[in-house]
Amino acid sequence: PSEISFSFPKDDSPQNEYQVGWHFFVGSAFADSGEEFGVQMMFWHYSVLPPDMAQSAGLSNMENQILEMHFAISKAGDRHYRAKPYIVAGTTGLINFSEAPFNYEQGKNRIFSTSSDSLFPLDLQAWGLDESGQEPVEIKISLTLDQTKGYVLNGDEGLSPSCGGVGTLYYSVPNLLLNPDTSSLSINGTKFTLNSGKFWYDHQYGTGFMPGGNPRSDVVRAFNNLTALVKPPNPGGWDWMMLQFDDNTEIGLSALHTTANAGFYEQTGENPPGTMNASAKGVYIEQDGSYRSIQGGIVVDQWIKSRVSYAPYLPTDTWYPNRVKVILGEDVPAEHREFYLIPIVQTGQEGFFATGAQYSEGAVYLETSDGQKIGRGFLESTGYADMRRQVLILAGMPTDDTMMKLLDRHTLTLEQAEQCTAFLEEPENKARLKEELAKCKGL
Repeated sequence: PSEISFSFPKDDSPQNEYQVGWHFFVGSAFADSGEEFGVQMMFWHYSVLPPDMAQSAGLSNMENQILEMHFAISKAGDRHYRAKPYIVAGTTGLINFSEAPFNYEQGKNRIFSTSSDSLFPLDLQAWGLDESGQEPVEIKISLTLDQTKGYVLNGDEGLSPSCGGVGTLYYSVPNLLLNPDTSSLSINGTKFTLNSGKFWYDHQYGTGFMPGGNPRSDVVRAFNNLTALVKPPNPGGWDWMMLQFDDNTEIGLSALHTTANAGFYEQTGENPPGTMNASAKGVYIEQDGSYRSIQGGIVVDQWIKSRVSYAPYLPTDTWYPNRVKVILGEDVPAEHREFYLIPIVQTGQEGFFATGAQYSEGAVYLETSDGQKIGRGFLESTGYADMRRQVLILAGMPTDDTMMKLLDRHTLTLEQAEQCTAFLEEPENKARLKEELAKCKGL
């Protein structure tokens, strides 16, 4: 939509009529025995068919879903443990959702509320096996999170972005406090009772990503195609940062990949790719929960090579950001304008989507230039690894040069460009394009 009015907790429900969406939780937790952990849990759903086609095929909204859980625990000073991802189809009956109270299940994994009129307090229960080592390692969580701040609408009042019927709706809830009376986790059979922690919740859903998405509007689609001939679209991927400071302020920040930084992506050589500078934008959240848009930049001056693999996923040997410097302007307090993201483990925090894509996601310390810890956060890096060959292998298809080239991004032929130009020169279509572009939000 070009306009949206959210209603909570109703819109916390999985929005299965959209193409893709996720419920995402990340944060830091501390044990009675002194250990520190970073925890990630996400339910990622994807619709198999457009709603009308699913209905004509006799599928309910839930039966039309594919759902996979992403679950990881990093133990500070130790290593990153990530459960192997599995895809579950809605037709198995293993995916369930009910509201009032909110209860979202994938088998024995659950996101559920203890209140009938609010999402929070919220319980997270997850179980998985890390199969990256010689022996599988079992990881589990049972967490209760309490809300302390309100909902934060990202982008343009939650449209992030929306143009021509393509984009995402996106909001967050920061500063979720862990309830020590009902929270614990375990790694390889060792249980840790947790006494504190702070988490972040994202719910994002939509019909695709701009500009790579496929606009529903024919005039916007033609305009996109022609624009790509003049200015190639930026590659997919981003660096996203969740930053929660000890003074109970927060920042959500993202740096989208650009063609200018193309030399830093898909790097697998012996040496790291050097120092990368990127612009970033996001939201600054005050102690009272009020928030405002901010802009700044990041500097990646240390990288780590991904070595993780487990059947059927192959090692990518890709370089990922490891240490990140954040530089912000005068629209944030002076004490938060320059600091570093330092991973809580030194072994990398990479993992795979079930369909083959790789990304990095893990807990970080927020530190000043002299090493003083001022908070905790999470760093997510996507779009760095070339996963075309892995995707083809998973699909049981050939991986020769011809197949690989079919997965490259394509631009218009001369004939197609002429057709698009003629289409947009028609007075009616020219007027429609102007009207559609005026409705675009959050770009």
